[in-house]
Amino acid sequence: MNTVVFWTGIAVALVGLVVTVASGELGYAPGTTAGAIVLVVGVILSLVGGAQKPRVPSERVEPKASYPPPSALTADMLRALARLPEVQRRAMIETRLNEFYEMPDERRREAMEAMMGAMESLDDEGMGNVTRSRIESLCGFPEEKRVKLMRTHLEALMEMPEDLRAKDVKLTLSELMRMDESCRKAMMRAMKTVMREMPEDLRKRFMGSLPEEVKKILQSD
Repeated sequence: MNTVVFWTGIAVALVGLVVTVASGELGYAPGTTAGAIVLVVGVILSLVGGAQKPRVPSERVEPKASYPPPSALTADMLRALARLPEVQRRAMIETRLNEFYEMPDERRREAMEAMMGAMESLDDEGMGNVTRSRIESLCGFPEEKRVKLMRTHLEALMEMPEDLRAKDVKLTLSELMRMDESCRKAMMRAMKTVMREMPEDLRKRFMGSLPEEVKKILQSD
């Protein structure tokens, strides 16, 4: 990973988020547009930086890339994202989910763990906003992509403390019930696929955290 390009992109994205939110609150449309553009540029820079591999001598084994843990910067960006207007928030979350999809499995799980950990910094309204936009984005994806992202989300979720896991499940189900029928069916269909592929011990752990009515839906044919 090219750390200079990566962190420059993060910084640029943060500036874009701040400008977008501030302009939105002031009702200054040109500022909102400019902030969104800066935000997109920052995301692209961080993606490019994260994808670049350092040059190393041929006889050395390249160290495994790792996603940075939750940090104050990540939490600040997520808080700003939660405050964006709904359309812009969904667009940014959809972009991030597409980035996750293209990552290797382990790095995708680490990235999701980082974002899920940063969710703790949000208030209830912010958590609801981000969760709702994530579900709406997943509903718009092809089935294969939706299943892959939901599988990784669940894997990361099962590594979290029990209280945070229960909060994530409760919030996700609450927001899912607010979606239209086609979205709910798409999410449940993908979840059934994920559950069928899970190891039995992990499946039992996850099912134990679900309300009875949800268990019945997932266990039905």
